[in-house]
Amino acid sequence: MTMAKENIYISWHYTTHGTAFLQHQLAAFWRGELQLSEKPLYKEGLCQLELSEAFSASRQPGFLFDRVYYLCAEQAVLDRLSLRRLSYRKNMYEVDKAVAETQMQEVWREVIAQDLPSWVDEMAYVKAHYSSRLGDFEGQIWRDMQHYPIDSQLAWFRRKSPAAPYYRARFEAVHFSQEELPNLRDEQSILAVLQGFFKNILAHHGAEANYIINVSLGSNETQVAWFVLAEAGLLPPNCRFIKVYDVKTKGKDPRFKNFQIQEIPSRLISSLSANLYEHDNLQSPLRRLADLKMKTYIEQGFAILILGERGTGKSRMISRLERENRKVLAINCASFDDDNKAESEFFGHAKGAYTGAEQAKKGLFEEARDGILFFDEVHHLSKRVQGKLMKALQTDENNNYRFRPMGDSQEQQSQFTAVFASNKSIEELRELLLADFFDRISQLLIELPPLRESRDEIEKDWETVWTQLRFAPSYPCPKSPELFRWLKKQPLWGNFRDLQKIAIYYKAFLDLPKEAQQLEGVEQPLDFAKKEFKAYHGHFPKQTKLPRAFQELFDLELIASETKEKTYKILEKRYKKALIAWVEENFPAQQVWEILDMSESSYYKMKKEG
Repeated sequence: MTMAKENIYISWHYTTHGTAFLQHQLAAFWRGELQLSEKPLYKEGLCQLELSEAFSASRQPGFLFDRVYYLCAEQAVLDRLSLRRLSYRKNMYEVDKAVAETQMQEVWREVIAQDLPSWVDEMAYVKAHYSSRLGDFEGQIWRDMQHYPIDSQLAWFRRKSPAAPYYRARFEAVHFSQEELPNLRDEQSILAVLQGFFKNILAHHGAEANYIINVSLGSNETQVAWFVLAEAGLLPPNCRFIKVYDVKTKGKDPRFKNFQIQEIPSRLISSLSANLYEHDNLQSPLRRLADLKMKTYIEQGFAILILGERGTGKSRMISRLERENRKVLAINCASFDDDNKAESEFFGHAKGAYTGAEQAKKGLFEEARDGILFFDEVHHLSKRVQGKLMKALQTDENNNYRFRPMGDSQEQQSQFTAVFASNKSIEELRELLLADFFDRISQLLIELPPLRESRDEIEKDWETVWTQLRFAPSYPCPKSPELFRWLKKQPLWGNFRDLQKIAIYYKAFLDLPKEAQQLEGVEQPLDFAKKEFKAYHGHFPKQTKLPRAFQELFDLELIASETKEKTYKILEKRYKKALIAWVEENFPAQQVWEILDMSESSYYKMKKEG
């Protein structure tokens, strides 16, 4: 029997955001606002007032984390970081809306004036002096939670918070002594305690658990430490980073603004270097054109279709939009083995819509509101799903998409930019897709050129790929003229993926022991990379689009209509012309006459005669 993976939540405590804010984060998952699917976590407009009551309500559609680890420095260390808890309490009762509405200003003024050590002592004081207002006071404690000492906050979360019945046994405060962590501005100490912490929890939960780490709380140095550990490969593979922050201008209560939860790359530096080839200084006119088109088209709101061979960077073009702080949701259309699952993923479903639909679920159309929805490998969609999408992708007079979740009678609407991608040609897509669906998704078209059509950038592309693979500093990027001459001659049918394979072979040879290098029969890493790449990857593509001349050559109907006029020499001439066109389309100019097995002069003579 396969055991479900554990879900682990990890966050630092910070003086400006206390355990009540932690409760609100957990409540967002409990209410089903976010699910741990393969999609990036993203939810905006989370209302703290509503979430403060989520655990007091009936069963919610979301889930509980199996374990919550709350990382805490000692109070003296926290006080060195910020003393706002000592000063901000003095006027809390004057600015808090709920305190005013319930006429609790006098109670809070007197409580704060006593300067009691914890909320427990404050409740005892209220019970003794304002017994009739004890219930109101207890219900408002969370509103001032960040101003209590850390031990008092932890006691409230375990004993009195609405989350306590659910998380008391799942919650663990991880205390770092002042000797271990003397300063939250000391990166070295932070890295040391985090490494020890992860060593312990990995021994308990294993590397297969899902680890959700809120990197936005703590200090600037704790945030840096998370990224350093990720870049060094010292975190489990299933770690996902989120940032949680409030939107200062929005919220039902002046003190408690709405907040959002957004997943961010755990290996931020690598994710940036992996896309260095996409920048404003592109040399290739074709790549520059594709880049400029995307920058322009993405602002217009029309459906965009990106075409390009495998490995040309279609998904990376979308990733760049995420780095521009745009909201992007992506789905691989090849992942659906069932039309109902595809429909549910796109439009969502009501509870009981089909067998196994135990809870209502939001679809991508709703979650992508005001953002970008990316449909990768769109050619894999079935005709039935295409038909469903075709109707939903028709905008109304306000540019809204209208859709109906499975099993729901109510139509919903959403507004986002739809971007589609495929490695098929226009001609192939017209055969694979419904005509109306193709027209709907290709309002604007962007074509990414293969590397063999932008050879001027091969040196830059090679350096980008080498950097992306994150080899150790002891393996500097090779840049020999011989290497670049060879790369420029390769068709690179896999484009950037082929460059990655070549780089991996090159570096692998350097790691081989001397005996293995000798047995391979080559002395240089480039020779080894050439040999391995030619043996396993340097073949022609299985499917290659033929030039029009080649298509006409084998057009039986056309040949039959011209049989009386054709002679052997005419057919031979026609074939040679088609063959030249095909080679010219698919190989570098330097290789054309070599592949045709003729001299350069013969090649140009035959072209002239053709």
